[in-house]
Amino acid sequence: MSRIIAGVFDTMTEAERTRDALRTAGFAENEITSFFNNAPGQHGVGTAVTAGGDEPIDPQARGMEKGTATGAAIGGAVGFAAGLTAGPAALATGAVGAYIGALAGSAQSTEDKDAHTVRRPAGVMVAVHATSADLEREAVRVLRECGADNIEQAEGLWENGDWVDFNPNAEPVLVDQPQLNAPGVART
Repeated sequence: MSRIIAGVFDTMTEAERTRDALRTAGFAENEITSFFNNAPGQHGVGTAVTAGGDEPIDPQARGMEKGTATGAAIGGAVGFAAGLTAGPAALATGAVGAYIGALAGSAQSTEDKDAHTVRRPAGVMVAVHATSADLEREAVRVLRECGADNIEQAEGLWENGDWVDFNPNAEPVLVDQPQLNAPGVART
């Protein structure tokens, strides 16, 4: 397995400038690759899931139905109790309370998701095969100076100048997250 440092750019022009900067910094042409990464959920559209995309459901939406049901039950009970004290004409308050509770519950359940889950954004990836700790640091420096987003480090298969086992759905290990860093990559 090879050590790979990569970053995301918005345009091909930025990616090409970065490739030039990496060559100037001493990386050989076969140690640099670039490719477009589709938006999360859009890898292999129409092949993996019949509805399209590579995921049957947005991972951040999982479990939202539980929060919605809980919020609806609590909001409905509060609204119904308020309606009973205000009289029969105000029983509709229970339905309004259930609706508001469902909205609040679904919003809360999405906020409870693991905040550390990172998904790669769409964009042009520039990846560098770094064969030493010094080259890892140099790749991170150049990517930062060129304005890369989500600079990550990975272990992967590098063959003939390409990151051949890149998995767009794998959670990237970002260089700027010290708790996830492996030895060798310097943070600034």
